[in-house]
Amino acid sequence: MSRLTTPRTASNPAILASFAIGVPHEDRNSHYGFESSPTDLLRTLDGHTLASAGDTWEVVISGIHTVGSHRWIQILLDGPTPEHVVVRIADRARSSDALDAIRAWLETPTRSERILRVD
Repeated sequence: MSRLTTPRTASNPAILASFAIGVPHEDRNSHYGFESSPTDLLRTLDGHTLASAGDTWEVVISGIHTVGSHRWIQILLDGPTPEHVVVRIADRARSSDALDAIRAWLETPTRSERILRVD
């Protein structure tokens, strides 16, 4: 697995604060509940390790955007072959929903309604 030299987003307050810019005030306060605000998703997902298809991948979040009733999460999957993806989840979904979608995609990387591979 390659190691990134960028600071961990979830532990860096300056980077963490940048994810709240442009997010409605009620969302920044976790209005929707545990793990559903962009900040909570960032804290939960960033740095998470996934095991799939016999390999290990680290989830590195590069952005979380709310559009309508969905969240679009930009992710680097840092593993044997780094993958850049965007994951679409419902705005009230939990981090486990995103991880389940990523894990399923890693096992069978085909077209998905929830995962967009960025080349």
